[in-house]
Parts: sequence; C-alpha cells; structure tokens
Amino acid sequence: MANTDVKIGLQGELFVPDVFAVNISPGDSITFYADPDLATSLCMQARTAAILSPRPELTVTIAAGQSVQFHFEAAEPGLYCILTLSADWPYPSRISCGSEPATILKIKPGPMQVWSGPQDATGT
Repeated sequence: MANTDVKIGLQGELFVPDVFAVNISPGDSITFYADPDLATSLCMQARTAAILSPRPELTVTIAAGQSVQFHFEAAEPGLYCILTLSADWPYPSRISCGSEPATILKIKPGPMQVWSGPQDATGT
C-alpha cells in the first residue's frame, strides 16, 4: 500500500499543493500537510468524501504545521476533487473537477481569505 504526501503552502494569495493529482487505488493513503504558518482547509465534493476513510466532512481544517491522513476506498472511474483554501474561506458554491476516464483525485489551489476589517475613523 502506497502513501502520497501532499504539502500545501501559501504562494502569493493561493494555497498551493505540491502534488496536483493522485491515482486512486483502494488501500492506498494520502497525507495532507498544512502550511507551516497558516491553517488550511480541504474542501471536497460529497462523492470525494465518500471514497475516503475515515469519512471526512465536506470541509476538513488542518491546523498550521499539522497533517491529516486518509485511506482510499473503492471508487467509480472519474475525477474526484479537493480544493485547498485558507481555513477562514467559506465552503465554495461550486467545486468543479472536469471529467476524465481515469480514477484520479485532483487537488486544486484556492485563494487566500482576504480580511476586510473596520476602517480607521479619520474624520472625528
């Protein structure tokens, strides 16, 4: 049984994985490592969560510098998708993987959460 390590790091405003696709083979595992300084979220479709063990929620948050491991279960042919985002980013309204005849997990970068806090009052 093989394990694939996926290290996620902040590059500009994107949380970018160092691996973008993994062949899905039952019994193999995948370990996601969050950016050393920032918490990271893995957002996935329900069909993707259904082939992972232990079965995750649709969003999995990994603390800065920590990791999470999943094992693959049997999967129908097609693309499965995980989007890597800032832990503060909301679950996306749509996760698109495209289509392909092979059984592959695609890991796609997502944007960093941009915080727009209160403005300083300068005219008092």
